[in-house]
Amino acid sequence: MPSTFFGLTIGKTGLNIAQASINTSAHNAANAQVAGYTRQIANARACTPISLNTRAGMAGTGVELTSIERQRNIYYDAKYRQSNANYGKYDCTEYYMRSIESYFNEVGVEGNEGKGINYAMTEFFNSLETLKDNPSDSNTRTQMVEKANNMVDMVNYLSESLKNIQKEANSEIKVAVEHINSIADQISSLNRQINTLEIQGGMANDLRDKRDLLLDDLSTYGNIEVSERNIGDDTTVVNEFVVMLDGKILVDTNRCNSLKVETMAGSDAQNDVGALYLVKWNDGTLFNNKSKTLGGKLQALYQIRDGNNKENFTGVASEVKTENNELCLTVKDTNCNDINLLQIPNTQGNIIVGGIRYTYDRFDVKVESDGSFTYTFRDLKTIEANGALNLTDDASKQVSVGYAIDYKGVPYYQAQLNEFIRTVSQECNAIFNTGQDMTEYNKLGMDFFNGTDSATGKNFELIENGTSVDWTDPATGIGYTVKTEITSFTSNGEANYTVHYFYKESMEITDSAGNVTQINAGDEDTALQKTGTQGETYYNMDATNFCITRAVYNNPLLVTTTSDVNAGVEGTDVLDQVIAKLKDRNLFKQGTAGQFLETFTSNIGTNASQAILFAESQKNINESIDEQRMAISSVDSDEEAINLVKYKNAYDLNAKVISTMSQLYEILLNM
Repeated sequence: MPSTFFGLTIGKTGLNIAQASINTSAHNAANAQVAGYTRQIANARACTPISLNTRAGMAGTGVELTSIERQRNIYYDAKYRQSNANYGKYDCTEYYMRSIESYFNEVGVEGNEGKGINYAMTEFFNSLETLKDNPSDSNTRTQMVEKANNMVDMVNYLSESLKNIQKEANSEIKVAVEHINSIADQISSLNRQINTLEIQGGMANDLRDKRDLLLDDLSTYGNIEVSERNIGDDTTVVNEFVVMLDGKILVDTNRCNSLKVETMAGSDAQNDVGALYLVKWNDGTLFNNKSKTLGGKLQALYQIRDGNNKENFTGVASEVKTENNELCLTVKDTNCNDINLLQIPNTQGNIIVGGIRYTYDRFDVKVESDGSFTYTFRDLKTIEANGALNLTDDASKQVSVGYAIDYKGVPYYQAQLNEFIRTVSQECNAIFNTGQDMTEYNKLGMDFFNGTDSATGKNFELIENGTSVDWTDPATGIGYTVKTEITSFTSNGEANYTVHYFYKESMEITDSAGNVTQINAGDEDTALQKTGTQGETYYNMDATNFCITRAVYNNPLLVTTTSDVNAGVEGTDVLDQVIAKLKDRNLFKQGTAGQFLETFTSNIGTNASQAILFAESQKNINESIDEQRMAISSVDSDEEAINLVKYKNAYDLNAKVISTMSQLYEILLNM
């Protein structure tokens, strides 16, 4: 049986619940504009009734508070974080692709919009046409050289701009890793606090809000998975809280498997900036930056920094040997048998053999009779903990320099610039070399385009490979088709080569002994040959050191326009060939030199537009999911105002119960 004063206890429980509800609504209202705050409600239930020991049944004992819980939907949380990782990736990609596009179009430079690499190339081409009309005029020559130099400056500018973008992305990778580690530390700290409070039976709602806000932030950098479960018995409940970043544990309740940043021992591409960062887990395992499921800003940063459109160097190991106390690796069946397309570092490059990473100090190349290249990488060193090359086991293994990254990032665009300037330079130089300049010496033409050796500051002595041009010996009047073949070269550019002079017309040649030899036009067996070992390949020329040969720039009279100045200084047969070569639709697989650049810059614009479209689309998706999530967890000020009135009325009602019961007890006691 309840006591005589039992009614007061019931009223008191009602007051407590009403007070708790008012306090909860007040807390919601106070945090209505706080980022990450989740609306809370006070849950109540009827207290356990007591028996009346009569047929009347049970008597109610009031109400009790069961919990103050957050209004949160874990499904929408997971969905939002997955979407947020996609948005982080596309938003970051959009920023960098806008930057690349602006460099190539010079967007925002007042009065110079659209005057990028295409414009510079067109101006140079037009200046060649103008020079044809007056090849002996020094001013016209000077203008042509200046137009060519403007194109060179544009290529240099674009290459340096791409390097700056790569540096920025590289630095941001380090910042992102540090931020991820900071978030992981905070989450593990919050886990300890949450467990400390909840092990006593409470709910650490505000701490959980802080943790969820950190998880939202973390999801910007990569795909995360969150799991939580209770472990322990009924009296001691501890939450096991695990956060995984792209399938690997980042936080395990109170412990962190943080990331660390190291400077890469070597580089992956010829034009890479130095000191690129390598990310590892705290246990020393390599962070999988190539993962297609990584997502977030990290994936975008890696793609921009390392993206090569899967066009990295690959081959098969054929021999591992030791020479002069250096470990050397010979590689055949490669995907690069063209000097103009070779983009691997000339020194301290990263080479992967059977999945294990090494660095090489330098390399040399032998050009086989079928035109294929056999590479020998020298002085290989292990940069991972799983051993050195095995002289037997590592033969026939797959080899690559760097990794295949399926995205058109900075390395890809640098490689495109290199291919353009090398191909144009080689073809034009080969033609200019057959002409005679207008100096008093009337010597054969110099290279027009060149590169600058960073160590010596001098121009290269470039050797064309595989070019075939027509030339007439001014002294004898005999015409030749001249073809240069490089037989081997090293990473520092030194080349062994053979020059073949094929007679244009059939003739008889009589030697000093009176012997007569019949020469057939184009007959390879009777072609004159000259071998050489001095000079560098066009591999040494890249978009950063690209230039006009210094002597030609200083003296435009050295520009050759004709193969024989004695026949007239107005001759333009050399210029005609240069212009025809630039118009040749077979110069590049994209067509002419101009078409190559148009395709190149058009692809950049397309990729930038795609990045912008994806970012905008994902932003809308993200906002839509967040609205669904906030519909459950956000604070509605109007609703809380109504609740305050409702709970105040409940409080007043229970106060009335106590007041009424007090009056009854007063009457009872006074009887």
